[in-house]
Amino acid sequence: MCFSATASFAASAVLGATGIATLAKTKDRKMLPLATIPLVFAIQQAIEGGLWLTIADGGSDAVLLSALFLFFALFWWPTFVPFAVRSIEPFGWRRTVLTIACLIGTALGMYLYVHFLMNPVSASVVNQCIYYEYQAPYSMVAAVMYMFVTVGAGVLSSRYMVKVLFFIMAISAFIASWLYYENFTSVWCFFAAIVSVMIYMMVSEGKKRKT
Repeated sequence: MCFSATASFAASAVLGATGIATLAKTKDRKMLPLATIPLVFAIQQAIEGGLWLTIADGGSDAVLLSALFLFFALFWWPTFVPFAVRSIEPFGWRRTVLTIACLIGTALGMYLYVHFLMNPVSASVVNQCIYYEYQAPYSMVAAVMYMFVTVGAGVLSSRYMVKVLFFIMAISAFIASWLYYENFTSVWCFFAAIVSVMIYMMVSEGKKRKT
């Protein structure tokens, strides 16, 4: 099995430890939003680990756990990522564009998650990965906007390491879409979670340069 409860819980444990270490090393308050990303991903992966167990047991909590996972996937990330990148960006045209991305991301996140709450769905296992049976109206437009406010926000950053991080996330999105189209939401969140460990390296490098 390519993904499983074990994989999700293991990723959650690694990301949780990394997230705590990253926050401990973060001295610049502007970096705090970015530094929290691994820890939030740890929570999301733990939720999906629980969802694996719930699906396996045929439990009735699958809809609730799906809603919790999709809260992060649909609402939190398009809202939070451009905000986190904007927080470390100096004033200039990039910060202006990132402000627009924050507004678009918040509106998009509300649209996607409210639509889900009005049409709640459970999750199932397809191609040995979790499949969330959810599709918003105008899904292609929503997908392009989602990529703009998440991956695009990082690529717009003036910081080299942020660009590298989000460029790798863009590649992981392409791979997830190509190999696991039906399971994209679950698989890309897993890839993005693992890639977010690089944030610890960014914070550590930033600290070394100041000392």
